[in-house]
Amino acid sequence: MKIKGTKNKIVCEGDFIFDNAESVKAGLLGKLEKIQEGKPVVFDLSHLEEIDSSGLQLLLSLFKTLEKRKIQYKVNAINDNLLEILNLSGLDKFFRLEV
Repeated sequence: MKIKGTKNKIVCEGDFIFDNAESVKAGLLGKLEKIQEGKPVVFDLSHLEEIDSSGLQLLLSLFKTLEKRKIQYKVNAINDNLLEILNLSGLDKFFRLEV
């Protein structure tokens, strides 16, 4: 899994699964330390190849952390497979999709 982007844009690529959940979490938290206050954080999830329940749980936890810190966020790109999973599970409302 790669996590890249600018200060307030986070691009996730690769697999987001149980096997790499801890390294992904560390990467995402590292990005959050560098965000510019007052601007929304934009997530690009269009390059995720595979995601499991661990990956979904980590993203939801990350979004809750942003909300607690009163930081706006949105998902502006998502692949079709992840969108289908979110719609079927009812989690799409938590992802603030703008696609």
